[in-house]
Amino acid sequence: MQFIQLRYFERVAAYQSISKAAEELHMSQPALSNSIRRLETDLGYPLFNRVGRQIILNNNGMRFLEIAKNILSYLNQCTLAEPRSSYQPAGTIHIGLYANVNDIVMAANNYSRINHNAQFQFHTTREVTPPPKKKLHSSDISYPAAYHPQLPDKNSDFVVESLPDQKTLEKPHIFLGTSNLCAVVSRMHRLASANILQLSQLQNELFCFLLNKDGQPERAYYNCLKAGFVPNVRFLVDQHAAKHFVIARGNAVGFVYSSDLHFLNSDLVAIPLQDDFLQNLDQVIYWKKQDPNSPAASDFWNYLLDLYKQKPS
Repeated sequence: MQFIQLRYFERVAAYQSISKAAEELHMSQPALSNSIRRLETDLGYPLFNRVGRQIILNNNGMRFLEIAKNILSYLNQCTLAEPRSSYQPAGTIHIGLYANVNDIVMAANNYSRINHNAQFQFHTTREVTPPPKKKLHSSDISYPAAYHPQLPDKNSDFVVESLPDQKTLEKPHIFLGTSNLCAVVSRMHRLASANILQLSQLQNELFCFLLNKDGQPERAYYNCLKAGFVPNVRFLVDQHAAKHFVIARGNAVGFVYSSDLHFLNSDLVAIPLQDDFLQNLDQVIYWKKQDPNSPAASDFWNYLLDLYKQKPS
């Protein structure tokens, strides 16, 4: 196994596409595919489920992705530490968090080791699900294809967002990766050993959903309706930790996006979902303020550009 293979794997996992990753890495698709297969051979297990031309991270791939990101982060820290050691601009960096929290917090943590004068302040947001047109358990509830988080603190320098619209993409931004929906069950659940599922296979299960502040269920509830069934909701909670606790101690099924798998404890198993209508979440961090709050914010942005090997957008 070579370190460059970890970089290739991380990019393929981010896009969940050989062609898009090959384009970014400036290499041919066959060469990239061969590199990923050699990595899987070295590890002794597959990292992706391959369905036609589509590739989806499996459970092994999700676990190995966290390991690969940690290794690449440490390597990047070693590479960047020396050139940046003489320049440590002071100030507070404000970040509005909605998606891909783990990657950005890890980047902030590593940057703080390089720049001892910088301080981070995170502003959290929550998912806003449009209110249904009819009662909760009606099978013909409809909702827009996209949803938007509440705007984080107006003083944020940057915002991490899923499903960015065109207005967001016109701002300076960095692509962080693609996240797909997974079912979450306890390790004792009959489906725990599955490598991949379709939503229709869950129609006879009991469910646990997260409620937003307005009392509406998370987006995954409406995905079940799109799959052709009304989920049998047994538990409703208002915190992620409570949802995970309930699922880990019973037979209920929940949902989580692959970018949030680090929140799951060892009692839970995430299983990728394969449905054509499910929309993967492209996640970006974008520059919200035209003028940064501090010199440290500008320097952190350049650090992220180096970390993700992207040109300024």
